[in-house]
Amino acid sequence: MGKLYYFNPDTEMAIANGSPYYTPPANIVRMADELAYLPAYFSEQGDGIWMKQRPSPDFLASRLKIFNLSPSIFTDQETIPPDLKQEPWGWSPRMASLLQTDRWKPEDKEHYSRKMALDCLIHLQHVLPFVEASVFPTVCASLEEITAVLREQKDYLVKAPWSSSGKGLLKIRGGEVNAKSREWIGGILDRQGYIMLEEFLDKECDFAMEFYAEKGKVRFLGLSLFYSGKKGEYKGNYIGGQEKIEQKLLSYLDESSFAMLKRQLESVLETHIGPVYEGYFGVDMMIYRQGEGVYKIHPCVEINLRYTMGILALFLSQRYVLKNTEGVFMLSYLPAEKAAWRRQLQLARDFPLCLESGKIKSGYIALTPVNPDTKFLADLQLTAPAASKF
Repeated sequence: MGKLYYFNPDTEMAIANGSPYYTPPANIVRMADELAYLPAYFSEQGDGIWMKQRPSPDFLASRLKIFNLSPSIFTDQETIPPDLKQEPWGWSPRMASLLQTDRWKPEDKEHYSRKMALDCLIHLQHVLPFVEASVFPTVCASLEEITAVLREQKDYLVKAPWSSSGKGLLKIRGGEVNAKSREWIGGILDRQGYIMLEEFLDKECDFAMEFYAEKGKVRFLGLSLFYSGKKGEYKGNYIGGQEKIEQKLLSYLDESSFAMLKRQLESVLETHIGPVYEGYFGVDMMIYRQGEGVYKIHPCVEINLRYTMGILALFLSQRYVLKNTEGVFMLSYLPAEKAAWRRQLQLARDFPLCLESGKIKSGYIALTPVNPDTKFLADLQLTAPAASKF
């Protein structure tokens, strides 16, 4: 059975809202529309993509030539064949309503919250001796509870239970909560019921382990290394071989601890995630500094029960990129007039695409259609093996 892919980046926002009639903010709607082609890079023969607007013939011809991709494009629900399996980026009450399916149950909501990551973290502490107490968040349901924790006068991160990609985060320095912060926290408490309060860690790098859950079993797919901005927002992913990512991570961790983490995490996820979820998902992690030259791992920062950009980066690396080629997958918001249009034209001229054996060896390419009025840009920039630096 073929799949029909939908790109809905509002998953966590829609879950937090809870209404099947939720309407995402205008910028998220625009993001969904402009990046709607992204799931095509997961597709196989016979699959389809839902898009509001069909890409140009030139764009579709380039996908066939470069990536050997030719998914059916559907812009009208009435033309969708009934035998295609609906495959959104993530499930939510809104998505289940739009697709007219009973895939979402009210009890699913907590499975998608940060409390699920906390449950897994507690379990991991019992089987991984190197997990430090400093990585554990405190669940607070009132400003009074938050104030009690903040008396320690450390730097903290306040996190909304349902958020992703650096959204729903607030940094509090030295335990001081100003009026604006109180208003933000109060809004989250009113809408979502509680917050997660975490000690701020001296981050060295972000990475994730990607998985697939099916029939109660959880299968490890691979590692992804990602980049975030100063506010924690997602910026992009490393593209390249798994051995290069492992090499970087093992410069901070010993090999036996890393192997133990992979083994035990898969078992913990099978206990907590396997019974309640099927599909792709990722577990975000962090390497952080604890004193001069001492590095520790946070093994479960959050769990994203949906497709992730890390899983996309994994597919791009394994399917479409020549062995030993390295580079970055970037996701950018460029609000200035024609900024995305000019960027992709300039980079395509400066770094022409080079293919070898049916895969990308080097160069630049935009992964989604780019027009003069485009604001969201997803692209690849790769270097040939001899020139790569990691």
